[in-house]
Amino acid sequence: MRRVAFYIFTLFIVGLDSSPIFAQKRIDHKSLYWIRYYNTINLNQKWNWQTELDTRHYFTNSRQQQFIAHTRVAYKPSSPWYFSAGLTGSWQRPQDPYLTPRPSTPELRLVQEGSYSQSPLKNISLNYRIRIEQRFISNHPGVLDENHRFSFRHRYRVQFSYSLPKSAITFRASDEVFVNATSENLFGEFDQNRVYMALEKRISPAFALELGYMHIHQPVAAKNLLFKRDALRFTVYHTLNLHSSGI
Repeated sequence: MRRVAFYIFTLFIVGLDSSPIFAQKRIDHKSLYWIRYYNTINLNQKWNWQTELDTRHYFTNSRQQQFIAHTRVAYKPSSPWYFSAGLTGSWQRPQDPYLTPRPSTPELRLVQEGSYSQSPLKNISLNYRIRIEQRFISNHPGVLDENHRFSFRHRYRVQFSYSLPKSAITFRASDEVFVNATSENLFGEFDQNRVYMALEKRISPAFALELGYMHIHQPVAAKNLLFKRDALRFTVYHTLNLHSSGI
């Protein structure tokens, strides 16, 4: 896991180290707000089913930028490890909030991930996650058919969490690097970097609320462009336990 963390950190530095190149690009900066519902159904002690619904909008005029739906089945064989696999549907709208009409570009992803957690100190935890995505992206807005393009992407995330004693509040900070696979280099094409900080407040065994800030740094080489996104994300976590008496 230390090697994985070092690799993620190296990718992050390499991505930011190309700032002189990015300085020559056109910069597209937007501010957004994301609203997310995250449901977890605990089937038993080791298996659960996760569903996410995430709508993303521009602050400028509240027009939708993207809608994403995730569904995954997760397995936890032992305390430090966690594995899951599932499907993701994405509907991406134009990057210009003023553009009309606003057709969506559909995308289907097959997703597999594994994570490892450790607690070096009391109330502190570290999580290392690797997610692999097989992406089928439409070439025509509004429909996903046989005329699509395929992309293979890896995502590497390191997350730090601190639980405030006797407050039911958790602070999180994470850094996630996205890497596109190519025919020349399976792990070599930097896609984007996401830095995230958030506070979560658990209000009951079934519900928790989270408010966080995310900065996204994504170069678009084909258009000589650099996307910079600042996103305020609000999440409702909802947990159901089917293996206990109270759901």
